[in-house]
Amino acid sequence: MQPIPKRTVRVRLEGADADVNEATALLALLPGFARGRVRLGEISIPHVTRQGMFRYMDLYILDSAPDGAEQ
Repeated sequence: MQPIPKRTVRVRLEGADADVNEATALLALLPGFARGRVRLGEISIPHVTRQGMFRYMDLYILDSAPDGAEQ
């Protein structure tokens, strides 16, 4: 079976600790809403800044939905 081609999008979330954590949790729900077209990759550890923190997150956009996922 061939791997599904994917494109990587690196997202930087920056702001108050609680806001970044909430946005991270909401983005983790994205694969379910995207019907298998998006996968969540690595989420970095929090990096502290003077204004709060930031995190990086990798999202993979798949060129086709995995088998069994609705289109």
